[in-house]
Amino acid sequence: MKFAPLLALVVLLAPSKPITKRLVLLVDTSGSMAWDSSSGSTPIKLALSAASQIARQPVDDGHLLLLTYQDTTQAYPGGWIALPDEDGVSKAEAWLGSMPADGDTHLGQALAVALARPESGLTIVVVSDGKLHRETTESLLRVFAEGQSNRKDRAVVGVWGVGHVKPTPELMALAKAGGGGYVVSQ
Repeated sequence: MKFAPLLALVVLLAPSKPITKRLVLLVDTSGSMAWDSSSGSTPIKLALSAASQIARQPVDDGHLLLLTYQDTTQAYPGGWIALPDEDGVSKAEAWLGSMPADGDTHLGQALAVALARPESGLTIVVVSDGKLHRETTESLLRVFAEGQSNRKDRAVVGVWGVGHVKPTPELMALAKAGGGGYVVSQ
């Protein structure tokens, strides 16, 4: 799966592994995502835009699963969306748009849920403002290692940062370990 170039996208770490056709988006919907960012928009609006841009890339035979995380991890009730499916993407966008930006950031829990998916050939993209508050680099890498060790094949994990320009150390470490790269949209 190849993504078309996007405007206002800064590559902080290029992917070292190819993006697969089975994509899981982990979208941060914690309280910090409602705060104004340097762009004048809120990170949750930037995350919605990022998820939409990813889901609407021209691709044949792709599949998308949308998960949100804050105090809990929630999966889009429609399950996997076969791409290209305009109706499925529109419904997923509406569901994501209905999620309030509230609660604490529990990326480790969401990452564990995503890595526990039984499907092979996963690419997981974390869409976040990087304000983790309680989780450390070590705790995220431990969840990543445990999740990968329980899989039949290794998942590619990348990061799409929203609302910040500088990489956060925790997300940069996760992007390096996962091989999926780290990009920022502003």
